[in-house]
Amino acid sequence: MRKKREAAGLTPERSTEELEYKSAHAQPEEKRPYTPRPKSQIVLAWVLLDVLLEIFPERYITPAVVGVTLLGWGVTLVWEAPFCIAQGMVSLPYLYIGYLAKKRRLFETPLSGRAKAGLIASALGVVAGVLLTQSTDCVSLGEWTMGPLSILLDGAVGYGIIRLFLKWQRRVDGPISHAIEWVGRRSLFIFCIHTV
Repeated sequence: MRKKREAAGLTPERSTEELEYKSAHAQPEEKRPYTPRPKSQIVLAWVLLDVLLEIFPERYITPAVVGVTLLGWGVTLVWEAPFCIAQGMVSLPYLYIGYLAKKRRLFETPLSGRAKAGLIASALGVVAGVLLTQSTDCVSLGEWTMGPLSILLDGAVGYGIIRLFLKWQRRVDGPISHAIEWVGRRSLFIFCIHTV
């Protein structure tokens, strides 16, 4: 053990922390890349949603979600906040869509023609944004190609994809659809919205 430590340059006088400190300061041009923590952002989004649902009356929740989202997006423009705080703030509307879908049974009621047109327009908007900017959105890195519009369109497209998936699932009866039902439809809705 002692020979291994000495071979690595670790002697009783030189600790691992000292070597890391010297290495970091000896080569300032080499920075470690930022590694986002998706689990912390989703936990933060859940906490924010819970706090907003507890604090605000129902009619103020949607504006509060929009405000927190815009604040989170603004933070990503000027600062790389620790612990994925900004990403958690921007993930909030996706969880809120799942919350509303569950509360108002939006996945079980048929869509109006206007709603279908809105979902199709949202999907085309995402495609147009990708083609125009030659880039995709990345929540983990805090990058949205079209700003708040991308955040809104991504949520609408996520909702639409889940609707299509559920329509397919109702038509197909097999082991996959039974496994999905076993996992739990309600939790799958919220999970899919925040991942898309």
